[in-house]
Amino acid sequence: MKLTPWFPGAIKPVRVGVYKRVYDTTEYSPSDFGYCYWNGHVWSWKATTPTGALRLRHARSPYQEFPWRGVMK
Repeated sequence: MKLTPWFPGAIKPVRVGVYKRVYDTTEYSPSDFGYCYWNGHVWSWKATTPTGALRLRHARSPYQEFPWRGVMK
């Protein structure tokens, strides 16, 4: 899977879709990463897989400012 560089949470994605996000910017352990769906306005809740992020796309995350990176096909 190819990924884009990391972007700060203040910058929002241009395209709707699944993105990888980091939830703890201090340690970066594997449990700190997750996949979220960006609907063009808000992030969904964290899932462990891109498919899971699609399933959770209607569950709004309270964490809107975490860094993210794109998942390229």
